[in-house]
Amino acid sequence: MQVVRKYSAAGLWEYLKDQFADLKATVMDTVMDIVQKQVIQAGIKWVMGMLTPVGAFIKAAMAIIDVVKFFI
Repeated sequence: MQVVRKYSAAGLWEYLKDQFADLKATVMDTVMDIVQKQVIQAGIKWVMGMLTPVGAFIKAAMAIIDVVKFFI
């Protein structure tokens, strides 16, 4: 309310635009961090599955764990 009293409706509009711009940047940064971590983890799992002789067993175990996580 102080913004409205001091700068009128135009000042309020500018204040809201600034706040939402900061919110948008924060949300996008958080989403990008999560996506990057998931992509890196998936790549490491895939590479490890290809390098070990029991890669099929490891992939099956990871698939079971992913299914359990999905239902929990």
